[in-house]
Amino acid sequence: MAKKKSLVPLKIKHAILRDKIFWAALVAALPFWGLLYWLHAPQDPLAYLISNFGRFVLAAAVSPAVEEVLFRGALQEYLAKQIDFRIRGPVSSANLVTSMLFAILHGIIWANLWALLVFFPSLVYGYFKDKTDALGAPIALHAFYNAGFFLVTAR
Repeated sequence: MAKKKSLVPLKIKHAILRDKIFWAALVAALPFWGLLYWLHAPQDPLAYLISNFGRFVLAAAVSPAVEEVLFRGALQEYLAKQIDFRIRGPVSSANLVTSMLFAILHGIIWANLWALLVFFPSLVYGYFKDKTDALGAPIALHAFYNAGFFLVTAR
């Protein structure tokens, strides 16, 4: 007998939208954005968004998708098959190495120490790649984090 197809067209793999850790990862961005807002005091985020809409789309949609495909989809996936040691806790060794490279490259490209702080969100993206074996959650989180960062550091 053939398996009956779901009538729900957008069924999300591993029910990530019901995952409390996923929601905690989204909420975790808020205090960080608050601190950045306080430190940078953007003049008018809405006006900046309108006048820089192309840059916003690049930062909040295109870059996260490309980076997640390259880092989590290719590199982390490859390392998971190559690295034979396991660390304790929710972070895989492949995620740890991928996140270190992710942060180093951001530090080189953006040439500041703030860029190295992407190590921590990168661990979160990698965690969800490992947990779901898919890129949907890492891309969504990365896009969300980048969008907020872009808006609260608007100049």
